[in-house]
Amino acid sequence: MAKTGHTMVWLHKLETAQSADSCLYHEKDNMFFLSLEASESNKYLFVASESKSTRFIFFLDISKPKDGLMIFTPRLSGIDT
Repeated sequence: MAKTGHTMVWLHKLETAQSADSCLYHEKDNMFFLSLEASESNKYLFVASESKSTRFIFFLDISKPKDGLMIFTPRLSGIDT
């Protein structure tokens, strides 16, 4: 996964104004960083919120962006999934 160094993930639809973008996820804990990765099929976007000992992963079905992010693995302290 590519580390972003940012605390927010935004959804942008091509050929629309940036002001129409929607926030998919906002990590408020500064001990975590965000990573993004597309599935091999490009049908899903994975968003991971990670620290040194914990990872919390969401996914977005690109064909259903209005459904928002769904939990793939929950955040559990002390476990790197």
